[in-house]
Amino acid sequence: MIGCLRLPVRTVEAERPDVRFTDVAGYEGVKREIREAVRRRRDVLMVGPAGTGKALLARAAAGEAGAPFLQISGVSLGAAGAHEVFVRARGKGPAIVFIDGIDAVGGDGPALRRLLAELDADRRGVVVLAASDRPEGVDGALLRPGRFDRQVTVPLPDEAERAAILAAHARGRRLAPEADLPAVARATPGFCGADLARLVNEAHIGAVRDGRTVITGADLGAAAEAARGRAAEEARPRT
Repeated sequence: MIGCLRLPVRTVEAERPDVRFTDVAGYEGVKREIREAVRRRRDVLMVGPAGTGKALLARAAAGEAGAPFLQISGVSLGAAGAHEVFVRARGKGPAIVFIDGIDAVGGDGPALRRLLAELDADRRGVVVLAASDRPEGVDGALLRPGRFDRQVTVPLPDEAERAAILAAHARGRRLAPEADLPAVARATPGFCGADLARLVNEAHIGAVRDGRTVITGADLGAAAEAARGRAAEEARPRT
């Protein structure tokens, strides 16, 4: 009978990331705080704008700790998913669970209750790192002592961090001598890490489109200008 069919819970697999904090450009203070929290087995809520690399930081924390890493989205968590991810994590011994968009859990009563129960249970060394770009939407019950009472802000990168992020994404690509990444960093205030990664990629695509293997300063400038144009269009009020 159709009414008796049950959809299987989405499998949450564990992995051992090979990324380390040295692979994450900038954010030295953030990395230090997360490293210390994981060492003390304290849960952490990372808050900050979208695209600032919170998921990458969580993976790097697991890589640094040599711990299994399990990731799930708060949007699709559900009560069954919350139970499953912790069952699998506990089965791996000390592990790191990353919940992306945890603010979405508050809108699902059963998921929230199940997650709270898992957070309060004996987790056998499982540390939970969560992320939100809407911290005001995180349910207050998740922020009580013993749960996510440790928050780390992951802000938009400053100029020096933008230069480091650009350099990281340009690694392995050929740059012309006049391709001045620090100058691009100065010209891109408000860009997040994801924006900068896209900028370098689009500059590379522009070079390839012209039949070149070297990225020029003009390529970078055109990609930055296109990014600013997209941002302005997205900010424009809709009528």
